Amino acid sequence: MPQEEAVPVGKAIRRRRRQIVMSDGKVMTQEDLGAASGIHASTISRIERGVHKPDIATLNAIAAPLGTTASALLAQGEPEPAGRAS
Repeated sequence: MPQEEAVPVGKAIRRRRRQIVMSDGKVMTQEDLGAASGIHASTISRIERGVHKPDIATLNAIAAPLGTTASALLAQGEPEPAGRAS
């Protein structure tokens, strides 16, 4: 199912977004990321929740303001292999 694949990358995006502190001292919101990436905040929300599976162009647009790459987000979103502890 596509949704199952979308959740890990969505979690990686959310994790990275919450690590970024804006100039006002608050963490980056979905609205902030949307404004910086050109992707609507509701789409970012759907990606983070695993409801929407982004294409590579969308991932690239989201990754840039997060200071990372689409490849890094995809790698961070990969589930741990069975039998390995984090």
